[in-house]
Amino acid sequence: MGGNSFLRLKVGIGRPPQGMDSADYVLDVFDRTEQSLLDQILSQAAESLKVVLLEGLQKAMNQFQKKG
Repeated sequence: MGGNSFLRLKVGIGRPPQGMDSADYVLDVFDRTEQSLLDQILSQAAESLKVVLLEGLQKAMNQFQKKG
């Protein structure tokens, strides 16, 4: 893409269990608990994108970005 001049919507996945390769963790299938949360997570991601488009990036960051 030639640079970092574009917006990204990131959805955090946490950290892999100790001793597990990061790539394996990222590419692994969702467990039952993660699967049950997926609809809620995707809904919130869609809502945050809507806020970015309609109200601006700063508003979306203030509303949805979690600290820590």
